[in-house]
Amino acid sequence: MGEGQRSWTEDEVQFLKDNYETMSQEEIGKVLGRGRGSIDKQVRKWKLKKSKIKVKIGDKFGFLTVIRIYHGRRPDGQNEIWCECECDNVEQHGEKRLVNVRNKNLGQGTQSCGCLIEQVATKRLTTHGLCAAGHKPLIGILVKMHKRCYDVKSSNYKYYGGKGVTIADEWNFNVVGREQACRNFIEWSLANGYRSGLTINRIGGGNYGPISSEWITAEDQGKDKTNNRYLSIDGEEKLLIEWMKDERVTVTIATAVKRLADNWSHKEALFTPGRKMKKKVDTIKYDEETVKLAFELKAKGMTYSQIGKELNIKAPTVTAFLNGKTRKDLYNKYKYLLEN
Repeated sequence: MGEGQRSWTEDEVQFLKDNYETMSQEEIGKVLGRGRGSIDKQVRKWKLKKSKIKVKIGDKFGFLTVIRIYHGRRPDGQNEIWCECECDNVEQHGEKRLVNVRNKNLGQGTQSCGCLIEQVATKRLTTHGLCAAGHKPLIGILVKMHKRCYDVKSSNYKYYGGKGVTIADEWNFNVVGREQACRNFIEWSLANGYRSGLTINRIGGGNYGPISSEWITAEDQGKDKTNNRYLSIDGEEKLLIEWMKDERVTVTIATAVKRLADNWSHKEALFTPGRKMKKKVDTIKYDEETVKLAFELKAKGMTYSQIGKELNIKAPTVTAFLNGKTRKDLYNKYKYLLEN
C-alpha cells in the first residue's frame, strides 16, 4: 500500500496537532515519514492554523505550565491552551492572557487557576501573625468570599457577584486593604460564635457584612435557600427540606417545587407518586453492518442528519455510533475510516 493510502494513526494525528505550531511541515514529515500532500490533507481536515502568538507545551506562566494546545478552538479564534497549575488544578486559557504574563502586563494576564490570590493573601497575613495565631481557616473563608463576589472566573460568581452580592467595606480588600479587612473579619467572627464546622450565612439573602451575616450550621443554611418554604400537612408545619426526609415522600424536591408552583395542595405535592417515565429506545439494532455503513457515509462527508435519513435512524443514534457512545467494539474497529 502506498504512502498516500496509509491511514493516519491516532498517535500520528496527535503528534501533528501538538507540534504543528512549532515545527515546519517538512520537519513533521521527516518524523512521521509522511509526504507534504498527506500532511496538508490532515491540516485541512483538522483545521489547523499557525498562531502569531508563540506558546509551546512546557512553557510556564506564573503558576501555570502548558500541557496541551488545541489550535483555533476558542470562539474568538485563539488557540485553546490547557495548563496545569502548581496546586494540581487543570484549566484552559486563551493565549493572549498567558502571553501578557510573559510581557509583564500582569493586569491583563493569567498566572494561576485562582489559587495565587489566596496564597499571596496568606503570605502577607502570615507576616503580620494572623495565620500564625491560628486564624488561617477564617482568612481562607474571606478570600473565597471575595472570589465568588468579585472574580468573574469563579465557578460560583454567577450565584453571588453575578446577582449583585457584595462585601461590606469593613471586610473588603479593595476598601481597607487585605490585612485590615482580615483583622476586622476575624475579630467579628470570634465575637459572634465562630467555630470550626460552621458556615457564614447572609441574613435574608443580602450582602456580606458585620450586620448582615451570621455563623450557622450547613443544615441550617440549607433551610435558607430560595426553593425552601413552610408546608402544612395534617396540622403539622415544617420546612420543605425537612418534609423531604419523611419516608412517605416519593418525589424529588424539584418535582415538589414544580407541583407547588402549579398550585397543588401541600399533601398532594409531596405524597402523590410521580409518573414512571418510559425510556425512549431507538428500535434500530446496533448491528455491525449498520455501524460500518454509518462510518463509510461519514467518511464521504455526509452530516449526522443526512446519514440518519439514509439509514432511516435518528441522528443522535448516528452520533452515538461515530463517537463511541454505543458499540465501542465496532467503533474501535471502524474508526480508521474517518482518519484517511
